Formats: sequence, structure tokens, C-alpha cells
Amino acid sequence: MPQPSASYLPCWVMLGWTVVSGQVVNPERPTLPLAGPPIASAETPLIPKVADELLEVRPQGRLASFWKVHDALLHENFQSTWANVEVENASPVRIEGARFYGDYFDAAGRICFSAAFSQDENDQGLTGAFAPGERRTLISLGSSLAPASEPKELRLYLIAQRLVGSKQEDVFERERLLRVPPTNGGYSVATQTVRLPGGLMDHSPIVDLALARVTVDEHGHAQQIEILQASPSVSELCRAFFGELRFEPASSGDLAESGTALVLLRAVDYRRKDLESAPFRSGDSPWVQAFVARLQGTEVPTITELLFAAARGEPKLFVFASAGSEWSSNIFHFATNPRTGRCCHREWGSTMARLRGRP
Repeated sequence: MPQPSASYLPCWVMLGWTVVSGQVVNPERPTLPLAGPPIASAETPLIPKVADELLEVRPQGRLASFWKVHDALLHENFQSTWANVEVENASPVRIEGARFYGDYFDAAGRICFSAAFSQDENDQGLTGAFAPGERRTLISLGSSLAPASEPKELRLYLIAQRLVGSKQEDVFERERLLRVPPTNGGYSVATQTVRLPGGLMDHSPIVDLALARVTVDEHGHAQQIEILQASPSVSELCRAFFGELRFEPASSGDLAESGTALVLLRAVDYRRKDLESAPFRSGDSPWVQAFVARLQGTEVPTITELLFAAARGEPKLFVFASAGSEWSSNIFHFATNPRTGRCCHREWGSTMARLRGRP
């Protein structure tokens, strides 16, 4: 299965967002102020080392009646998680608009990640009717999101599809099946620059600053912030920073609900060539591993990773370099909630897909 490629750039660059007049502009959400000096980066874009996890797949519901799953992997590095599923149309008819959803489970049987897929978001760049016997490698991007424990099994559902020639979409699973963790993509923070102690990054291009467990209510408000670990030299700074965070609430389908976010704050120097030496996955952090080892229950919170990046030309100065976390960001776009008339509400179909004329 193809491995994703991307440069060692902030996640807003990887998502195709741009900087206009000092602001990071995401076409799906409000603009993000980006204050302070530019981020220091390598002159030549680096290819990040990616960790690949091959998963056992268990088809759920009516999936196997139409589709054969050949392979499923997660690709991770310190910026994002790519979920890939290679599917084949095993039916005798052409299919349009097929949508899928997957729950990922770790070795202890706990839910640790989730992702949504669309037949038109694939590694081959194919769109339109999915022919019998055709294969596509579906892709779902978790921007600044990562599993805290290593997934071993994918339970994949067929949500809906339409047979070519039929006027009606066949719905096999209701939208409430989709479990979305709290995310904070699209929200700005007041702390845009920090000064970190000298020598903090002498031994690694990425350093963990703090880990927090944040309880988020159904309105997206942080009800409780528990600092699990923090570097002593920056603990007060990190505590203040976590208090600035805002979230989109967790949800089941279109119903917002309370949830837990595991937020890992890190510092990165994009100039360092040893960024190529390892994926530096969030889940490999000793702090995260210690948390998971103590955790009780059937669900492991998803990690939101936020980064401060070394500033160009100013030693010890770091610039906030994250656009925040987003779930299946190439599958959904944000729109006004038709029930409340307020922003924001996830709908199938990415912004880029709509710009290309696809639903």
C-alpha cells in the first residue's frame, strides 16, 4: 500500500491552508491569528519518517455484501495520522457515494481511534462510479490527532451508498454511529510566542512540554484541565496555555456530547536534520504511555498534539505553529447547523472536494 508523503511543515501547511497578512487562513473555519516572527524551517523540505501499523479488519453490518477489504493501515508521525483502507467493489454493479466509518481497537480491546472514509477520497485520485472489481485505497486524515495506544484492529462499517441507476441512496448505518473526539482546529490562542529555557532541545528535535487531560462538555467548554505531566521549567507557562484552549465538542453522529481530550504540548525545531531519524509519534511519548498503562475503562482518549516551533533568528523564542486538531479533515467540512442556525456542524464532503465540484 502506498505510503503518504509530506514535508516537515506545520500542519496548516500540510492541509493546504495559507498565511495572509500574518494570519493562517482555513477556508472551512474562522481565521487564526499568527503573531510573532516566522518559523525557522529547513531550506529543503524534509520527508518525514512515518510509522506504519498493519491492522486486522473486521467487516461490520452489510459491508461484506458489497465490498472486500484487502488491507488497512495507519500511518503516523508527529504531525498527523493517515488512515488507509484498500477496498474492492465485490458487487456486480457500479456504486456511487459510498461512505464508510471505522472504530480502531488496541490490544486490550479498547476503542482508541476512529475515522470516516469516502470512495472519492483515495490515494489513486479516482472519482465517480466505483466499478465492479475496481480497487481504491481510501484515505482519512486526522490533523494533529493520534491514537494514544497502538491500534491493532479496525471494525469497518458501510454507512451509505447508491447503486448507479438507482434514484435512492441506501443507508445501512445511522449517522449516530460516528464517534468524533473533541477537537480544537480553527481556534486561536492568546499565547502566540514563548521563550523556552536554553538547552531544552539539545538532545532531540522534538521535546514534550506538557500533557493534560481535558474534560470538554457538549458545548465545547473545558470543564476540567488536569495537568498529568509537565517539564518543571515551563509548568506554569503550560498551565496558562491550556486554560486558553477552546474545542469543538465530541459527538455521536450529529449529537454533541461531553468527552475527554488528551492534549500533548510539544516544542519542535524544523531545521533539525534528525527529524528524519524517527516518526516522533505522540503515542510514543513516555508520558502518554504511562497514562495509557494506568487507564481503566473501554476507551482511550485521542491525542491532540499542539506545537511551538523554533523562531527564525531568535534563540529560545518559539512560535505557536498549530492550527489545532481536526477529525477526518479531508472527509468533512464545517457548515451552519440547520437545527440551531449556528456554526459549526460537520457535513460529509471536504471543502476541497466541493471546490472541485464534488458533493
